[in-house]
Amino acid sequence: MPVTTMGASFLDSLSTSGPWPWLARHPRATRIGLNLSILAALAALVSLVGMDFLGERWQAEAYLLTPKVTVATPAPSSQSSKQHGLDRYAPIAARNLFGTIREKEAVPEPEQILSKMPLASLNLELLGTVVGTDEALNTAIILDKTSRTEDLYRVGDRVKEAEVRRILRTNVVLRTGDRDVVLSMDPEQLAKSQASRPDEGASGKVMILERARIEESLNNLPALMRDARIVPYMEAGQLAGYRLSNIRPGSVYQQLGLVNNDVVMSVNDRTLTGPDQLVSLYEEMTTSGGGGVDLRVRRGTQYETLRYEIQ
Repeated sequence: MPVTTMGASFLDSLSTSGPWPWLARHPRATRIGLNLSILAALAALVSLVGMDFLGERWQAEAYLLTPKVTVATPAPSSQSSKQHGLDRYAPIAARNLFGTIREKEAVPEPEQILSKMPLASLNLELLGTVVGTDEALNTAIILDKTSRTEDLYRVGDRVKEAEVRRILRTNVVLRTGDRDVVLSMDPEQLAKSQASRPDEGASGKVMILERARIEESLNNLPALMRDARIVPYMEAGQLAGYRLSNIRPGSVYQQLGLVNNDVVMSVNDRTLTGPDQLVSLYEEMTTSGGGGVDLRVRRGTQYETLRYEIQ
């Protein structure tokens, strides 16, 4: 065999000049070891080539066996494609088929509030006003005659000892103490219009009330609160009175001539601005000592004054 011949010549050279005399003395064992070494080297080479081939195959199989993840794009919803704007249903809403649209309640002219309001006597002069749709932004130019200074005021501001309640086109409503007064750009004309206005109420009549009956009703506050529903009434973001509804027949409210949706605004020219003012109505009626009680009421778009004599 070529391997044996090559090993023999190699061993012969080693036997004469190599450093391994043992190999020269045992030629058979040397040839066997050399053959095994060559076979081991060939086996290692084959195994390396096989591992490379198998590695590439395993990678290919792993790639083929790996599940593919596909992100599905949702199809356009048929429901969304059929949606329409709210304006499509405007004709239905305009016809008010379900009775959900109520007519806006008519608001009385602001000047009607001044019909029974006393003129301010604070040594002030109203020089002008700036009035818009938002009453909170209305502005009044008021001159203090004492200091001869003028300034701009809005609702809620204080001028001297008064508070600005409302700013109208030619008038300003001020709160002094527990009553409202009016500061006008033309106080003489306002005074004439107030004097020429007829007394309001039920044909100008005075209602006679029995003191015992009124005291009996007013002393039973729980029943009094059940006889009608009383809720605050706001104007320009401020409390302007109390609205009555669900008035029971035969109750003290009915005896006073009040009807559903009446707004009680003042008692004896004192504006109702809180529950304590509402209680003052009861006190006036029980302690009037035979005197009269004037109740200022807004009824619909009109203002009326209900007058009572307690005997």
